[in-house]
Amino acid sequence: WTEATTGAGWAQRFSPLALNYNNEIWAMGGGNGTSYFDDVWYTTMPAIGVGAALAAQNTTVTAPSDQQPFRLRMDIAITGGSLAANLASYQLEYALLSGGSCSATPSSSYVPVTNNSTVQYYNNPGAANGQSLNTSSGEPTDGTNIIVPEEYLGYGTTTFSDPTAIPAGEDGMWDFALTTYHALSGQQYCFMVVNSGGAALNTYTDYPEITIPASTVNQSSYRFFQNQDAATSGASWTAATSTPGWAARSGAATVVFNNETWIMGGDSSSGTALNDVWYSTNGTSWTEATAAAPWAARYDASAVVYNNEMWIMGGWNGTTYYNDAWYSTDGINWYEATTAAPWAARNNATAVVYNNQMWLMGGWNGSTYYNDVWYSTDGFNWTEATAAAPWAARYGATTVVYNGEMWTMGGENSSAAAVNDAWYSTDGINWTEATAAAPWAARYGATTVVYNGEMWTMGGWNGSTYYNDVWYSANGSTWTESTAAAAWPAEYGLSSVVYNNEIWEMAGISTAGANANVYDYVLPSINVGLPLANQSTPVDLNGPALKQPFRLRMDINIANTIEPVNGLSLDLQYAELGDYASCSVIPSANFTNVTTTTPIQFYTNAVATNGMPLTANANDPTDGTNTLDYQSYNQANPFTNNQSSVYVGQDGLWDFALAVSSSIYNHASYCLRAVNSSNGSILSGYNDYPQINLAPTMKQLMNNRAWWNSSGVQQNLDIYHD
Repeated sequence: WTEATTGAGWAQRFSPLALNYNNEIWAMGGGNGTSYFDDVWYTTMPAIGVGAALAAQNTTVTAPSDQQPFRLRMDIAITGGSLAANLASYQLEYALLSGGSCSATPSSSYVPVTNNSTVQYYNNPGAANGQSLNTSSGEPTDGTNIIVPEEYLGYGTTTFSDPTAIPAGEDGMWDFALTTYHALSGQQYCFMVVNSGGAALNTYTDYPEITIPASTVNQSSYRFFQNQDAATSGASWTAATSTPGWAARSGAATVVFNNETWIMGGDSSSGTALNDVWYSTNGTSWTEATAAAPWAARYDASAVVYNNEMWIMGGWNGTTYYNDAWYSTDGINWYEATTAAPWAARNNATAVVYNNQMWLMGGWNGSTYYNDVWYSTDGFNWTEATAAAPWAARYGATTVVYNGEMWTMGGENSSAAAVNDAWYSTDGINWTEATAAAPWAARYGATTVVYNGEMWTMGGWNGSTYYNDVWYSANGSTWTESTAAAAWPAEYGLSSVVYNNEIWEMAGISTAGANANVYDYVLPSINVGLPLANQSTPVDLNGPALKQPFRLRMDINIANTIEPVNGLSLDLQYAELGDYASCSVIPSANFTNVTTTTPIQFYTNAVATNGMPLTANANDPTDGTNTLDYQSYNQANPFTNNQSSVYVGQDGLWDFALAVSSSIYNHASYCLRAVNSSNGSILSGYNDYPQINLAPTMKQLMNNRAWWNSSGVQQNLDIYHD
C-alpha cells in the first residue's frame, strides 16, 4: 500500500459514503462522534498525457527505433445500449500485415500484446496501469461523438476494462504504452481490440498500423592489420551439457526465437510423450517456460518461427496422430490456430518458412506415407501446392531453405527403405532432383541446418545402423564429409539449430536410449596479424610492405531495427584520393567495386575460405561501447552478415584480405567504403573511410617547400604532382 496523503482537505470523520464516479473518488457525510456532516468532496487520480502526435489521425506511423517506446490512443464506439462501468473486458492484439491490408489480415493471425511479445507493453516508470487520461487537442475523434477518457495501459496489462461508463453513441478512449523488441526492418503490424474471450468487436473502421523503420547502416571504425593465411582454431564438437534440466528425449521440436534456443515436446526415455517447453541462451543453462503447454503431449512434430511466433504442428503421442497448429510469443501462452488442418494428421513431416509462408510436407500416419505439400499464411487456412510431389512419399526427411529454394532430402519411403536423394523447389509444385544418391548413407530421422553458407546434414539411421557423421554441401549434389569427429553418439530423432554462430545438436536416441546431451560445433575461424596502424588511421604501405597482402577489419553500425542473418548485402569499393582534400568529398561516381584485378584488390589466401567466421582480436576496432557481432572473412564481393543478426546499436565486424596491384605506381592514396550491393546506394553515414597511402605521395613530398632567389629572398612555391 502507498499513502496518498496524510491529511485530506475535509475534516476527520467515520463512516463517510465513498464511491467512484466519472473516474473520480467521491466522499460525503459521516460523523466524528459529536457532529454529523453533509459536505461532499471529490478527487481525481493523477492523469497522464502523451507527447506530440507521430502521425495524423487514423494514419500509419513509422514506429520509433526498436525498443523505443511509443503510445497509441484508440477510440471504441458504443452503440445500441450504454456500457456500464467496469463491464467490458478487452485485449489488445497485433499481427504481421498480410493480405495487403490490416482488414484483409486473417483474425487468426492476431495474437495478444503481452509484456514480452514482439510488439509489447512498455514499462513507463512514472505511470501506473489504470491511470486517468489527460485529454489533448491531438487525440483521435469520431465525428461528433463525445469521447469518454478511460485509462492508461502499459507493462503488466493482460486485459483491460472501462472504468468509466460510456453512454450509447459515445466513444471510450484508451491509451497504450508500447514498444517493439527484435522487430525486423521494414515489417508492418496491425492492431485490433477483441473481447478477452477472443471474439472480435462488431466493426473495425480503422486499424491502427505501424511500420518498422528501415535500419540505418553506418560505416564506423576500421583498422589495418598484417595478413594471416591460417585458421586459428580447428573445427570441433564440444559437449555443452548432459544435464540441461529437461528430460532425455528424441523427436523433440527445436527453433531459435527471440535470440534464444527453444526445445519442446518429444519422446522421453520411458516412452512418454512430452509437452514441456525450455529455452537457453548458451546451451548449458536452460529455463523451463512451461511444464505442460496446452497442446497435447507429442513427438516427431514440426516447428517453425513465423510472424515472430513459435509454431508447432502435427506429431503423435504413440497412438494418436495430430494435424493441429499452435503458436506462442513466449513459450508459456499458446494459442490454437486450428484443431484440424486440411492436411491429414501425421508425424515426421517437415516444415519451413519460405516466401513469407509456412510450408509443411511429407510424413506418415502409421499406414500412409505422404508426399503432399501445403502452405499457409495464418496456420488456419492451408492451401495444397501439390498432392504428389515428384519425390517419393516419405517420412523422417529433413527440409531447409537454402539459396532461395526449399530443399528436402533423405527419409524413409513407402517401401520402408531409407533414401539419400535431395530435391529443391521454388514453388512447392515443381521439384528438381539435385542428386538421386548423395554420398552420405541413406537414412531417416537425420537433421539439417544451413550454416556458413552451406547445407549441413547429420545423424539419422537406416533401420539398423545409427549415424553421427556430418556432411555439408553448397549445391545439394556435391557433398563433403566433415573431418571433425562428432562427439555425440550415433543416433536419430536428434534436433539441431544454428545459434550464436554455432551448430547446436541436442537430444536424440541411440543404442543406449534417449539422451539429454547438448553439443555445439564451431567452424575454423580466422585471425589477423599485428596492427599496421592505429584504429581509424590510414595505413602507409611502403618498402617491402607495399608488395605484401594486408587485412582490413571494418565495423558497420546498425541503428533503428534489426538486420537478420544474411539481411545485409554489401560491396567493398575503392577510389583514388587524388587532389581531393579527404575521402569524404570524393564524388560517389569515382568509387568502384574491389575485385581481384583492381588497383586495390582482393587477395586470395590459400588456407582461408571466403565467408569464414572471425576470431576476435584484442586490437579489433571498436565503436564506443557498442557490442561487436563478428561476421565473416572476405576475399570477394558481396559480403553479408552470415554469422548472426545485427541488433539495434550493435556493429557488424568484417575482415577483408587485400593487396595492391603490382601494376600501379607508388605515391598515391586510395579510399575504401561499403555500399549496398543490391543497388549501389551509399550507406546512411560514413564516420571513417579506410585510407591506404602507397608510400609518401608526390604531393606529400613536395608540398609547401621554401625556395630562395639569387638575392636571398624567400619564394613560397607549391609544387603538385598530378
